[in-house]
Amino acid sequence: MNFYNGFSNSTKYIDLLTAPDLYKLKRERYTNDGVAIDAPWNDDYYAVQRTDWQRAIMGTGHVTNGDVNIQGGNEVSILFFYLYL
Repeated sequence: MNFYNGFSNSTKYIDLLTAPDLYKLKRERYTNDGVAIDAPWNDDYYAVQRTDWQRAIMGTGHVTNGDVNIQGGNEVSILFFYLYL
Protein backbone atom coordinates (compact mmCIF):
# COMPACT_ATOMS: atom_id res chain seq x y z
CA MET A 1 0.00 0.00 0.00
CA ASN A 2 1.29 3.45 -0.89
CA PHE A 3 -0.26 6.77 0.08
CA TYR A 4 0.83 10.38 -0.03
CA ASN A 5 -0.76 13.71 0.67
CA GLY A 6 0.60 17.19 0.02
CA PHE A 7 0.35 20.55 -1.67
CA SER A 8 1.38 21.71 -5.11
CA ASN A 9 2.24 25.22 -6.36
CA SER A 10 2.75 26.52 -9.89
CA THR A 11 6.29 27.65 -10.50
CA LYS A 12 5.86 29.24 -13.92
CA TYR A 13 3.29 31.70 -15.15
CA ILE A 14 2.63 33.16 -18.59
CA ASP A 15 3.12 36.90 -19.03
CA LEU A 16 -0.34 38.26 -19.73
CA LEU A 17 -1.75 41.64 -20.64
CA THR A 18 -2.76 43.62 -17.56
CA ALA A 19 -5.98 45.62 -17.24
CA PRO A 20 -4.17 48.99 -17.42
CA ASP A 21 -2.30 47.87 -20.56
CA LEU A 22 -5.50 46.64 -22.22
CA TYR A 23 -7.25 49.90 -21.34
CA LYS A 24 -4.40 51.89 -22.91
CA LEU A 25 -4.28 49.73 -26.07
CA LYS A 26 -8.05 49.93 -26.60
CA ARG A 27 -8.01 53.72 -26.26
CA GLU A 28 -5.04 53.98 -28.66
CA ARG A 29 -6.85 51.80 -31.18
CA TYR A 30 -9.90 54.06 -31.24
CA THR A 31 -7.72 57.18 -31.43
CA ASN A 32 -5.60 55.74 -34.26
CA ASP A 33 -8.72 54.68 -36.18
CA GLY A 34 -10.17 58.18 -35.77
CA VAL A 35 -13.39 56.98 -34.15
CA ALA A 36 -15.06 57.81 -30.86
CA ILE A 37 -13.95 55.71 -27.92
CA ASP A 38 -16.63 53.22 -26.80
CA ALA A 39 -18.16 53.82 -23.37
CA PRO A 40 -16.33 51.11 -21.40
CA TRP A 41 -12.95 52.45 -22.46
CA ASN A 42 -13.86 55.95 -21.25
CA ASP A 43 -14.39 54.65 -17.72
CA ASP A 44 -11.28 54.54 -15.50
CA TYR A 45 -12.83 51.58 -13.66
CA TYR A 46 -11.50 49.29 -16.40
CA ALA A 47 -7.96 50.65 -16.08
CA VAL A 48 -7.44 49.08 -12.64
CA GLN A 49 -6.08 45.57 -12.18
CA ARG A 50 -8.28 43.90 -9.57
CA THR A 51 -7.49 40.19 -9.78
CA ASP A 52 -4.61 38.20 -11.19
CA TRP A 53 -6.78 35.33 -12.40
CA GLN A 54 -3.87 33.18 -13.50
CA ARG A 55 -2.46 33.10 -9.97
CA ALA A 56 -5.91 32.89 -8.40
CA ILE A 57 -6.85 29.82 -10.43
CA MET A 58 -3.45 28.15 -10.35
CA GLY A 59 -2.76 28.77 -6.67
CA THR A 60 -1.87 26.14 -4.12
CA GLY A 61 -3.52 22.82 -4.82
CA HIS A 62 -4.11 19.83 -2.60
CA VAL A 63 -2.67 16.52 -3.87
CA THR A 64 -3.67 13.09 -2.61
CA ASN A 65 -2.72 9.73 -4.09
CA GLY A 66 -3.22 6.19 -2.87
CA ASP A 67 -2.36 2.81 -4.35
CA VAL A 68 -3.39 -0.65 -3.15
CA ASN A 69 -1.90 -3.88 -4.48
CA ILE A 70 -3.82 -7.13 -3.93
CA GLN A 71 -2.32 -10.50 -4.82
CA GLY A 72 -3.62 -14.04 -4.63
CA GLY A 73 -7.17 -15.29 -4.54
CA ASN A 74 -9.04 -18.37 -5.63
CA GLU A 75 -11.00 -19.32 -8.74
CA VAL A 76 -14.14 -17.52 -7.58
CA SER A 77 -12.42 -14.21 -6.81
CA ILE A 78 -10.41 -14.27 -10.05
CA LEU A 79 -13.55 -15.02 -12.09
CA PHE A 80 -15.40 -12.21 -10.29
CA PHE A 81 -12.52 -9.82 -11.08
CA TYR A 82 -12.61 -10.57 -14.83
CA LEU A 83 -16.41 -10.44 -15.08
CA TYR A 84 -16.72 -7.00 -13.48
CA LEU A 85 -13.75 -5.14 -14.95
